Amino acid sequence: MAEIKRKRKFNIIDLVLVLAIAAIIVAVFFVGNKLLGSDSPASSGADKLQVEFTLQFKEIPDSGTGNLAEGDVIRDANSKAPLGQVTEVFYEPYSELLLTDGDQGGVMAEKEGYTNMLVTVRGEATKDERGYYFNGIKMLVGKQTFVWSPGYSGEGWCMAIREVK
Repeated sequence: MAEIKRKRKFNIIDLVLVLAIAAIIVAVFFVGNKLLGSDSPASSGADKLQVEFTLQFKEIPDSGTGNLAEGDVIRDANSKAPLGQVTEVFYEPYSELLLTDGDQGGVMAEKEGYTNMLVTVRGEATKDERGYYFNGIKMLVGKQTFVWSPGYSGEGWCMAIREVK
């Protein structure tokens, strides 16, 4: 005996489910773009400014100094988007707080074999009320930034931003 397969009819519940799934996909797309920074001024065609920012890299081993030089291009470590070109590299001794016995105090002392590196970078950015954007990457004073260049990669903190002419 042959079984007869009945075709399922398309009804209103099926239509509601398809529309709900489409709405979820559209919402995820728009929310994802907003989180990824596509609403930055760079994507809206805002005017480009010449901007310098200074990054501080702490507790760099002495063997790691000299790997970053003027003229190197600094990139965001995640997206590889260029942030700008290094205009200055400055080294200073790395100091740490050493606690003293007895009076519950402490003193700052240089840590042998380590240094802090201050790197000034110049690049084109757009600006809005939320900050500066270098190729869609947001930069603010105090922001932790992971950067990459052919000779160096590391985590730094933005210490200063200024517009230049």
